Amino acid sequence: MGSSKFILEFTPDLVKEPIVYRLSLDLGLLVNILRAEIDENGGRMIMVLEGDTKRIKEGIQFLERSNVQVREMTEYVRRDQARCTDCGVCVSICPVHAYELDRSDYHVEFHAEKCIACGLCLDACPAAAISIGAKEDRTGNCI
Repeated sequence: MGSSKFILEFTPDLVKEPIVYRLSLDLGLLVNILRAEIDENGGRMIMVLEGDTKRIKEGIQFLERSNVQVREMTEYVRRDQARCTDCGVCVSICPVHAYELDRSDYHVEFHAEKCIACGLCLDACPAAAISIGAKEDRTGNCI
């Protein structure tokens, strides 16, 4: 079993097609939609595909044949603990709650597995302690 995050971009002609449904029904993939912004003009979706590695590859091929633009997420948020001041701005702005304020010591915890690399925290961090890094560092800490 494998798992990968992808960014999909849809054109207006694709928004009424049951594309995600087909991934699940025809290929037996587990699909977790992390974020979606889709309307009649097209849209964008961040999702996790989970299943047999061969099936995930077939799913990506299906999406590409359906004219969906597909990019695997290869970069993730990293936080430089030495620069972080635990101000909490990232906690308030993160749409998926990847940051959490530990109220016992007012330390900001980062849960990298929840992160969708939207970049909102990167732009908001007053200490510039957050950056985007390679997929290999999934801990959320700067290497």
